[in-house]
Amino acid sequence: MEFASEMIIEAARKKLRIIEVPITYYPRQTPSKLHSWGDGWRHLRFMMLYNPTPFFYVPGILLFILGAFMALTLAIRGNVETTSLHSFILGSMLAIIGTQMIATGSVMKVYGIVHNKIDKSGITGKLLIITLLNQGSWLA
Repeated sequence: MEFASEMIIEAARKKLRIIEVPITYYPRQTPSKLHSWGDGWRHLRFMMLYNPTPFFYVPGILLFILGAFMALTLAIRGNVETTSLHSFILGSMLAIIGTQMIATGSVMKVYGIVHNKIDKSGITGKLLIITLLNQGSWLA
């Protein structure tokens, strides 16, 4: 299912020319084997493996900044227990969720680098190589 998307992603990365070729389509005679939710989720995970930044880093950083701003503003104002406890809890939760999204994006990026889906030339790749070399790992 993900093969067509992987071909397009790899072709775009290598700056290959992509053209559309017309084909003759014959309607399927048997029932479809497509499972919309399961196949769609697997496809989305595959695309996130290639580039987790727009899925995890950007929303995670925005949530963390919003939550930290809310919590710090309410904490500095004081009297959180009686006037704005719910807002303070919401701010704290947003900051925690943002942190978790950033961590998940980092784990996915390392997984993509280890499995040769993401280029090792970025900061994360260089840190991973240094870490693996210090451990004497064969993956570096």
